[in-house]
Amino acid sequence: MALLRARDLAYGYDGRSVGHGVNLALDAGEVLCLLGPNGGGKTTLLKTLVGLRRPLAGAVWVEDARLEQWDAARRARVLGFVPQSAPAAFAFPVRDMVLMGRVARHGLFARPDAADLAAADAALARVGISALAERPFTAISGGERQLVLIARALAQEPRILVLDEPTASLDFANQDRVLSLLAELAGEGLAVLFSTHHPDQVFAIGSHVAMLRDGVLMAAGPVGRVLDAATLGHLYDRSVVVGEVEGRTVCFTRADRP
Repeated sequence: MALLRARDLAYGYDGRSVGHGVNLALDAGEVLCLLGPNGGGKTTLLKTLVGLRRPLAGAVWVEDARLEQWDAARRARVLGFVPQSAPAAFAFPVRDMVLMGRVARHGLFARPDAADLAAADAALARVGISALAERPFTAISGGERQLVLIARALAQEPRILVLDEPTASLDFANQDRVLSLLAELAGEGLAVLFSTHHPDQVFAIGSHVAMLRDGVLMAAGPVGRVLDAATLGHLYDRSVVVGEVEGRTVCFTRADRP
């Protein structure tokens, strides 16, 4: 049985349907990449998969339980979610921002204990931003804030980690760092799901891919079976080339158009 499943899922907001007929499965140790054009419904789908929005139809299951029956505290102990960004309204130290990932284990007003502090420091180190621990969240760059959000989710010690375009605001080196980290986490048994606009990232670390356009899954399955020049061309309405460079799969669009 898959750890996370969507069955005949329809999703949206404010009474408006964004997508429908979504069937997905994610197991421990897998990396599922959600790939598709802007405006295709990726963010709304991810929010529905982690319980931040209720399905319009169908259901999300975690193991043998429907997620909509869980309270927020139970969800947060299993599901870690990293949004695209977070408002920097308050000058909390970075370590305190990461400690907020421990709230699900003790309640909103509980004082962090030694184990919480250790988990926060370990998450900062894992992401490579220990040097930012005392800096105000409002005084660091957008890319650094994204790394803090990833550390906060890791501090939760979730079983499923869901990330919405986690590398979008990062420089080249930090993109590579985050992708390597996600691959390591999957190797340690986490179920990882992230959205991206970069097929190269899917080829680099994905075990499975789901290709979403206009709220509909065009294809889903193992990367080696599903993702190729033809399916990418259909997804993006472009002529695509897929090739190998020094042992890595890369893709790019041709100058001509189909």
